[in-house]
Amino acid sequence: MKKISLIILSLFFMLNTSATPVPASTEIEFRNLFVGSNGELLVLAGFGVYRSTDDGLKWKVVLKDAGTVLLKQKSDFLTIGLSGSIYRSKDFGLTWMHDGQVADVPWVEQMFHVSSAYTSIDENGIYYICVDNRSLQISSDVGKSWRQAQEIRQCNAVAANKNVAYVVANDGLYKSLDAGMQWTQVPQVNGEMQSLFSRGKVHDIKIDSQGELYAFGHESSDGGLNWYRQDFGLPQDVLANVVDVKNRVVYITAANNSLNRELNSYISVNGNSAKKLDFHHTRNANLSVKENGEIYIITDGNIYKSIDEGSSWRRLTKFGIKF
Repeated sequence: MKKISLIILSLFFMLNTSATPVPASTEIEFRNLFVGSNGELLVLAGFGVYRSTDDGLKWKVVLKDAGTVLLKQKSDFLTIGLSGSIYRSKDFGLTWMHDGQVADVPWVEQMFHVSSAYTSIDENGIYYICVDNRSLQISSDVGKSWRQAQEIRQCNAVAANKNVAYVVANDGLYKSLDAGMQWTQVPQVNGEMQSLFSRGKVHDIKIDSQGELYAFGHESSDGGLNWYRQDFGLPQDVLANVVDVKNRVVYITAANNSLNRELNSYISVNGNSAKKLDFHHTRNANLSVKENGEIYIITDGNIYKSIDEGSSWRRLTKFGIKF
C-alpha cells in the first residue's frame, strides 16, 4: 500500500528507553508487525514494543509503556501507551521520544483491546478508531485530541485512504470525503451487499492504495456503490473475508456460506488463485510485504515468513515471541 507522510507537530525530548534484553523465559503473543528495509522486525506485544535484527531469533524490548496501537507513517512510528502518553520513533523503533499526552478521554484504556479492523490511519495523518463497537473517534493532531463522529452510531470497522474514509455500521456503510468531518450513508446498488450491510453482518472493511474496497467476500471499485463477488479462486461453497491487504498481497479467511463459520485461511498474490495456509487467525492477522516480495504474517500468535509468494512458509516464532 502507498506509504503515508507524517506531520511533526512539536519538539520531542528523548526518553531513557534504550534497548533492554528480556529474560529468556518470557513468552508474549504479539499483534502488530513491521519489517524494515534491512530486515529489522518491530512488533507490538503485551504492553511493549519489541525489536529484532536477526529475523526473529532474538528480541529486545525498546519501549515498555505501549500496548494500545502501533502505527507507521512513512519512516516514523507512533504508539499510545496505556498511560495516555504518546511516543514516536524515527529510527525504526531503536529509540523513542515522548510527544505529549492524549487528552482526557474515557475510552483510552479500551484501545488496548481493539483489532486492526477498528483502527486506520490515512496518509495525511488522520487517525480513526472504533471504540468498543460504539463510537468513531478521530484525531488530526497525532493523537493529542479526539472528536467523535456524531453521524456514526455503531462502528464495526473503519478504513481510510488519503482524505476518504469508510465506516461499517449496523445500519450500512458510511463514507467521508473530508477526512472524517462529515459522513453520509452510501446507497448500496448491489442487492446482496445492501442486505448484508443493513443487517449488521459485515464486520470488516479494507482499502488498498488505489482505493479499492474489500468487504465480506466482495470488492468495490467505485467507493462502495457497486459490489461484485471476489472469490480469489476459492471453492464455490466458501466466502472470502479479506483480513489484510498489502501491495496486492491479500490475506483471506474463508467461511462456509451455509454454516457461516471459518474454515481455512488463504493468501493471494497479485490477484492469482488463493493458496491455502496451514495457520490462521480471523481478526488480528497482519501482513508485511517487503520490496523483494518476501511476505511476513502475524497470525495465531506467531510470525510466518514466505519467500516464494506463499507456496511455503517458515515459522519465525513458536507460540508467541520467545526472548
